[in-house]
Amino acid sequence: MFFNHSLLLTQRVGGYFIINGSEKVLIAQEKMSYNHVYVFKKPPPSKYSYVAEIRSCTSSGYRPTSTMYVQMLTKTGKVFIYSPLLPISISISLSLN
Repeated sequence: MFFNHSLLLTQRVGGYFIINGSEKVLIAQEKMSYNHVYVFKKPPPSKYSYVAEIRSCTSSGYRPTSTMYVQMLTKTGKVFIYSPLLPISISISLSLN
């Protein structure tokens, strides 16, 4: 069976190249930036309606990043803070007092 390799290569979408006879692929990766607040709306069966995520990192980069979450309950609207430094979630009304 005759197979036309040049036709196959012209129809590909990008990101492919050949090094030493083996095909390599480029895969784009997206990474959330540090020291920014990201708010996500959760789908209806979730316990929380909104979750904010803050990834903090020092400018020196010697420490690993720490992520803090602010979560809003769907039924009551109460807001809780979760930090990796604390073993439990804290209501935001208690933390502001």
